[in-house]
Amino acid sequence: MTRVIISKILLIVLFLVCACATIEPMKPIVKEPERLFHKNYKIYQSQDANVGEEIVKVKDYWVRRIIQNKMRSLNDFKLEMGQAVHSGFEGDTYDIEGMFTHKERKLYLIKIPEVNFIHGLTEDGEWAGITVNPTGNTIFESAANLTPEDTRFEFVKETEVDTSQGFINYEIVFTGTTTDAMNFLYREYTSEDLARPAFHQNLTYPINTEIIRFRQTRIKIHEISSESIKYTVLEDGLERL
Repeated sequence: MTRVIISKILLIVLFLVCACATIEPMKPIVKEPERLFHKNYKIYQSQDANVGEEIVKVKDYWVRRIIQNKMRSLNDFKLEMGQAVHSGFEGDTYDIEGMFTHKERKLYLIKIPEVNFIHGLTEDGEWAGITVNPTGNTIFESAANLTPEDTRFEFVKETEVDTSQGFINYEIVFTGTTTDAMNFLYREYTSEDLARPAFHQNLTYPINTEIIRFRQTRIKIHEISSESIKYTVLEDGLERL
């Protein structure tokens, strides 16, 4: 008996129910905007930096997290269905063809190359053992063999910066001293962390200055040399979070 005949018999034996699977299309899910706020210091807390390091670094922005209609494999795997075989690798992505409910479980149907069927994954990215034909009118259980059995997938997520709500990304770098001056560099960056050369500024203060100010930032200098600085940020004008 040929392998093709065996495969056809196997599909008939494993046939579970011939009914229309109500497949709902999956669209990218956009989460509510979320504010992210990071800075490398605390107000009134003394700290140290070496020459070339940031003494002040601030990022304050809003992001949108988007769940795409794709899933990513978390390990290498092999999927076999009849004569069709697909070898997947960690990091490979697969389109989600839709969602449907089977035995009170919400499943996500992914399309696997080389296998002319779509296969169910749970919301946790686990293999559900459910296969649906492309027209969605036939459901098979355990018709495909997946190895390893504990193969996992995850939703592909992207994060976009919502620049419409404002964006702050800057730093002040200690660049050393001369005989009579202490030197810093102010730099701004885009939302993608790209430097904005037009928004760079060299800052110079007398070497014996105890408190320096740039815009709304006030910094107390405790010790300074050509190699390092000990300082405390007293004020930055930023909202406390």
